[in-house]
Amino acid sequence: MSEERNQILKMLAQGKITAEEAMTLLDALGGGEPETAVAEAGFWPPSAPQRPSRPPNPPPLPGLPSPPGRRFRENRISPAFATALDKIGYREFSDDELWRLQTHRVTAGYLRQLKELGVNDLTVEDLVKFKDHGVQPEYIQELRGLGFTELTQRQIIKLAIHNVRPDYVQRARELGLKDLTVDDLVKLRIHNVDLNWVKQAKTLGLTDLSVKDITQLAIHDVTPEFIQEMQAVSGEDFSLKQAIQLRIHGVRPKFVREIKSLNLPDLNLRQLAKMRIHGLTAEFAREVVALSLRNLTARDLIKMAIHGLGIEEMRQAVKAGGGDVTAAELIAMRIEGNL
Repeated sequence: MSEERNQILKMLAQGKITAEEAMTLLDALGGGEPETAVAEAGFWPPSAPQRPSRPPNPPPLPGLPSPPGRRFRENRISPAFATALDKIGYREFSDDELWRLQTHRVTAGYLRQLKELGVNDLTVEDLVKFKDHGVQPEYIQELRGLGFTELTQRQIIKLAIHNVRPDYVQRARELGLKDLTVDDLVKLRIHNVDLNWVKQAKTLGLTDLSVKDITQLAIHDVTPEFIQEMQAVSGEDFSLKQAIQLRIHGVRPKFVREIKSLNLPDLNLRQLAKMRIHGLTAEFAREVVALSLRNLTARDLIKMAIHGLGIEEMRQAVKAGGGDVTAAELIAMRIEGNL
């Protein structure tokens, strides 16, 4: 009898039969509560006990009769599950709480492992969240091995929800991101920070980046390639804040090259950003330069865009003035309503 019982539990462990089928076969053998054996083996509760439309038909074992199927009542709490929890010290759960734990596959074996790790005083809500978000005892052990020895239940759940894996934490530290808090790690994952970005940034001399810096750069898609190319075409060093502003306002390397080719005397990154803010295009700038206005500056171009000066009306004004007109005069004419 013991051999046949072990054979059934072995088939259950190998996934050849379900927990319901195992209990049906064990029931047919007699000699004890079948649900207790399944629960102690770590396979209770079975997936969402429901009232089947007809009795299940478990596969017969050699030498065993085919027993009748077992029907489950809705919202039925397994006595074996309650007993197994009682044995490891969880006696305070109500029937509703036991049912909730059952339906979320919180097994006695899982609770035992958590207890062995010293993770005690978990509420039903905590346990359900642990299980739903895939918090395994091994995950907690790995986090502790990385120095996170005083994590609260809420912090563990937060890390699991945002898929902060131990290998991600280890790699971040290897790249120089030291003293990372739970909130730091969550921010990095929320903004999908690729740690390869941090590695590339180091090649540009960006070695003292904070988590705030990195997340801001990630939010605005400021890549190391963008920084490198902008530095090359602009000939200027700029801060991370400026890099973010340039990216936000659509200043791209191609635009910088086109405007720089016009040789405006006061051109810099700040003026380039203002040009894009006010919708000034490289084509508009080229056509204004072609008018051969005296003392034309980047600031003049920006004012023209702000006041809505059109190329054709400026061309007519230049012609009327015999070709000797300044940008400031054209802007003044527009403000006064003469253009």
